Amino acid sequence: MSALIGVALLNILGYCVFRGANSQKDAFRRDPAGEDVRHLQWMQTKRGSKLLLVEATPALRDEHTRAAWQPHAIVHSAASPEPPFSDRLRRWGMARKINYTGDWMMGLAWSLTCGASTPIAYFYPIYFAVLLMHRAWRDDHFCSIKYGADWAEYKQRVPFVFIPGIL
Repeated sequence: MSALIGVALLNILGYCVFRGANSQKDAFRRDPAGEDVRHLQWMQTKRGSKLLLVEATPALRDEHTRAAWQPHAIVHSAASPEPPFSDRLRRWGMARKINYTGDWMMGLAWSLTCGASTPIAYFYPIYFAVLLMHRAWRDDHFCSIKYGADWAEYKQRVPFVFIPGIL
């Protein structure tokens, strides 16, 4: 029973990360000054686009990325000191593809319901992980062409792709 609860919690966490990140990005695109997203920091690109950054609080950064979080001329924010609690799991700028992480967590949870009786049950999360890694690599390539030096700066400021602080 506790394994089933753990799987359900993984699925719920994955859903919250996936939907939360996508909802946050959508709300920011529609109205960057909106109530739910005005506290977010963002970076203006030369193309006129806005790339979301995570709030630069010491609790969210570790020692080896501290230099990337120094104040920079192109960072903008409405300067809210602390984001709402609902943003703690869905901060788009914590990782460049945080929505992919939530999506993969849900897929893993679905396979975990099969237990360890057969490796076939894990084909989907393995396949999906490869697909998401390829998609992230492809998106990174296209964004480097689209944004140029701004993308390199963004990658410095948001160094993680899938899992904040790890990967």
